[in-house]
This record gives sequence, C-alpha cells and structure tokens, in this order.
Amino acid sequence: MRKEYPLNPLVGVSALIKYVNDILIVRRAYDPAKNLWSLPGGMVELGESLKESIVREIKEELGIKIIPLCLFDVAEYIENDISGKVKYHFIILVYYAEIDKPDSITLSDEITDARWISPEDALKLKLTESTREIIKKFISKKLSCIDS
Repeated sequence: MRKEYPLNPLVGVSALIKYVNDILIVRRAYDPAKNLWSLPGGMVELGESLKESIVREIKEELGIKIIPLCLFDVAEYIENDISGKVKYHFIILVYYAEIDKPDSITLSDEITDARWISPEDALKLKLTESTREIIKKFISKKLSCIDS
C-alpha cells in the first residue's frame, strides 16, 4: 500500500486509550507526522474489520492489548506537495478504548516514544492537529459514540 501519493484516500484507525485518568500518546518516527505526538494506530488491512484492525495495530506498535469500546470520531488528513499534488490523504476512524492494566509497552520502529499522560498535559506537547482536536473533545466531554 502506497502511503505517499496514493491513488485513493487511505483508511486508517487510531485509538484514544484511557487508563484511570491518563491517555496514551505516541511520538511518530516517520512522515507525515514525524516527531509529532499523536494517538497510536495505523492502516486497515484488506478483509479486516475496523475493531480487528485497531486491536492489531496497537499490539504491533506498542505490544499491548486494548479493548475497543466504541467508534467516536473520524479525522481526515490531506497534505499537498509544493506543486499542489496530493502527497498524503488519510481518513482515520478513531476508537475510544481501555486496557485492563498498563502492560509494559514495547515500541515498534514506527514509534520513538510513548507516554501515559493526562489529557490536559498532552495538549502542551507538539501534537498532530487532529490529535489536538480529539483530545479537546475528550476533555470537554463532547465525544459520543458513533457505534457501540
């Protein structure tokens, strides 16, 4: 699957993972969000349900098992190059998820750091714009499940 200069928008999943009062955020190792903090996640694979996809992606990126509770937001990322050609186009389905316990995190090569952090403190970091908006909605309790 070609992430740069795709032929069609690509479908991704991410998760706002909560444990007690903290959420889990990660710093990306590769473009388009290199060195920015975001919610963990990745691309949906052919034949995979959305919930299967988010569980797999979190396991691959962080080595932890999550319980996806509901789909609560949709984000979109489009970036054009200097000539105006679409370089990246992602549609990201965002799940609210929990874990039973904050297992030891094992970072994949896609992630340079991961933190359990309060949502308010997360807003002080250099976040992707969609992550910032999702966390603000979470803080303001303006998130509601699209599915259950």
